[in-house]
Amino acid sequence: MLSACASITSMQSARTLKKEQEAFAVGVGFTNLHLDVGAEERVSTPVIAVDVMGRYGITDDDEIGLRVTNIFSFAVADYKRALVRDGSVIVSAGAGIGGTSYSTSDERFLLIDFYLPLYVDIPLSDDVSLVFAPKYILRGRWKETSEFSNQLASSGGIRIGKEQGVMAEAAYASVLEDSSQNYWDWRLSFFF
Repeated sequence: MLSACASITSMQSARTLKKEQEAFAVGVGFTNLHLDVGAEERVSTPVIAVDVMGRYGITDDDEIGLRVTNIFSFAVADYKRALVRDGSVIVSAGAGIGGTSYSTSDERFLLIDFYLPLYVDIPLSDDVSLVFAPKYILRGRWKETSEFSNQLASSGGIRIGKEQGVMAEAAYASVLEDSSQNYWDWRLSFFF
């Protein structure tokens, strides 16, 4: 099972972009990658990850985005909808799909993830927010046969800045079918 590909950290907050507004982010961090390389052999190692993300406001409440990471050239396309925009808590919900293909010494795999995240911001000031993003991930992996896993993940951190700034996050995820398959991720991203 390939774990911790791209998106347990969110690199985004619950705030949605205004209509036709664009935003970009670049992130760098560490993740502990798990990769089954044989029937009984798993490699687990910290990996430096570099991400690039672009987002676009469809309406004031809806936005789409694309995120690409260097780990196996994993890409995620997503949609986010604002549920609560003003007040002491800002909430959005979304859906996304990501994937990649990779090879071991003797097999080629296709990996597809389906994401259902909830984004929550707690503004501390105009420029600083605490950010949280619990998510459900359905992971499918195909070679000759297919296998699926259910994962729960959550990230949290701090966002500093409005239009431009920095976001620091830590995340943890666990495979529900096998609690020994858990992984972490942390990311520092710069948005503009």
